[in-house]
Amino acid sequence: MDSFSRTDRTMRNGFLGLAAMIATTGYAAAQSPCESCDSGPRVYGSADYLLFWTKDAPTALPLLSSGTAASQGVVGVPGTTVLFGGSPFDLGTFNGLRVTAGVANVWGRVGFEGSGFLLERQSVGIVAAANAFDRANVLARPIYNPSTGLPSSTGVHFTTNVPVTGYNATVSSQLWGAEANGTYTLADAPERNVRLLAGFRYLDLDESISDRTIIQALETFGNFVPGTVVDSVSEFRGRSQFYGAQVGVDGDWTFGRFALNLRAKIAAGVSHELVYVGANQVQYFPNGTQVVSADSVTARTSNLGSTTKDVFAVVPELGGNVGYDVTDNLRLRVGYQVLYWSAVVRPGEQIDPYINLNRSGPPIRPIPLFNQSGYWAHGVNFGATWKF
Repeated sequence: MDSFSRTDRTMRNGFLGLAAMIATTGYAAAQSPCESCDSGPRVYGSADYLLFWTKDAPTALPLLSSGTAASQGVVGVPGTTVLFGGSPFDLGTFNGLRVTAGVANVWGRVGFEGSGFLLERQSVGIVAAANAFDRANVLARPIYNPSTGLPSSTGVHFTTNVPVTGYNATVSSQLWGAEANGTYTLADAPERNVRLLAGFRYLDLDESISDRTIIQALETFGNFVPGTVVDSVSEFRGRSQFYGAQVGVDGDWTFGRFALNLRAKIAAGVSHELVYVGANQVQYFPNGTQVVSADSVTARTSNLGSTTKDVFAVVPELGGNVGYDVTDNLRLRVGYQVLYWSAVVRPGEQIDPYINLNRSGPPIRPIPLFNQSGYWAHGVNFGATWKF
């Protein structure tokens, strides 16, 4: 129980304290003979259901607003309400699965372990429409005027000629990863097992923000005659892939049929990051003519395309499980883990809020952005471990 108390106190001191405690305990225990290292290889595996939460998806500006005819949907003006965006999107809970398989003491104290996890793709969105005959209210796309730096808007539904027939937007995110480690047993006894880990880790975060606006001219509006339909689609995508070397420590302590597991790992390597901006607009004229262009409110020729960068990143992870040995070979467990990734690209941070409505400049806006930020994921797991 003294070892358990020391472990509990050290966990509260963070990652370095936990790693030092496990390593120190394992080293001390390794001074006595390893009781089962010479008994041949031991195979083990586990499967866990994951219930995770992640850092909210950021946005650089509101994507849709409503307001009175006087406010024109400009953010900050009395009468304007933000309908979508403007603050980070809460993506809710992610369901997932993690599987692990390994073999210990292949050559004395040396073994191998592989693990992978997948969180479901989670999305949030909005569908909105305007009443073509409502001249008292507007739907609008909030922007900033690049010449003045002040909030402005561009109409999705004006009070005059162009009503919206449909607007929708979706924000989505998915995280998965895998790792392979060599293991070295420091202590292997009925009441404790402590191992060092060293290997390779991969993570993949794929996120996007896409929206679609369909407007129809009821009256003559510029070059549009009544019946003209304009269908505009934009997409901002951010994908981050981590490749890195990893080290860690893993410890098990048993108390009768109950067990405590603590694990601390840290990986360092390269975060390969991709930012993609795409747009497509089709103008349908009543005479059957169609005009196709790469254009939308936030994605235009000035910021379209893909950009990639490789940056240094670190990924620390802490986790723990409390288990119960149903049999000598089967353990049920519940646990918690938290993971941090120091450098990722997220699509909402790549949207330039400054839009030049006349499209000719100067200044030429929007422009390509490549903003980076940290990311975290944490959650609980429920699963079982088998050993043979």
